[in-house]
Amino acid sequence: MKKSESYSAFKRKGIFFVCLFSLLLFASNAFADLYSFNLIYANAELNGGAMDNYATVTVNLTAEDQATINFESLNDYRLQNRLGVQVNAFVFGVSNWTDGDFVNQKNFSEFGDFNVSFDKIGKITSFSFNVTNNSTSHWTLADQVLRINDWGYLAVAHIVPQQGNSGYAAGDGSAVPLPGAVWLLGSGLVGLAAIRRRRAA
Repeated sequence: MKKSESYSAFKRKGIFFVCLFSLLLFASNAFADLYSFNLIYANAELNGGAMDNYATVTVNLTAEDQATINFESLNDYRLQNRLGVQVNAFVFGVSNWTDGDFVNQKNFSEFGDFNVSFDKIGKITSFSFNVTNNSTSHWTLADQVLRINDWGYLAVAHIVPQQGNSGYAAGDGSAVPLPGAVWLLGSGLVGLAAIRRRRAA
C-alpha cells in the first residue's frame, strides 16, 4: 500500500513539473508569436494569372519592436529577383536579409507599392530579414507587423516555376494560425487543473 501511495505521489509531482515547465516556456515566449499566409494571387505572366500556393510568408514576432519575416517557396516554385512587404510602422529599420539588395519602397505593377522591397535576389527557396519598429506605437501580435497596401496586399514576390514564364504572386494574409505559445499556456493550465481536481477528490 505504501509503495502504491509513493508511486502515486511521484507521478503527481512529475505531472506538476511538466505543467510548470509548459507555463515557464509560455512566459519566456510571450512575444514569440507567429503569423503565416500564402502568396496565392498571380499576375498574367505567372501561370496565366491562375491562383496557386506559390510561397508562404511567416512573421515571427520576437519582441514588441522586433520581428523576423521569412519567405518560403512552395511546391516546385522558386523565389528570384524581387520581393516586398508592407510594414505596419511609421519609422522602422531593416537588417540581416539573406540575399540581394534592400531598395526600400518599390512598385510591383499590378500589386502596387510596398514600403520594404529587395532586388537582385538569386533563385532560392527561402528568404528572410529582420524588422525593427522604431515608432512609439509597438506591435503586440505578429499579425500587426504587416499591413495591407493601397492595392489590398501584404506581400509580393517574383516567382519562377519549373516550366513556363515567371511572374509575381501576392498575398492578402487571410489565414491566421493559432500562436504556438497559446498551446503551451493551455496545456499547462489544463494539467494543473487536473492535478487540483485529483487532490480535491
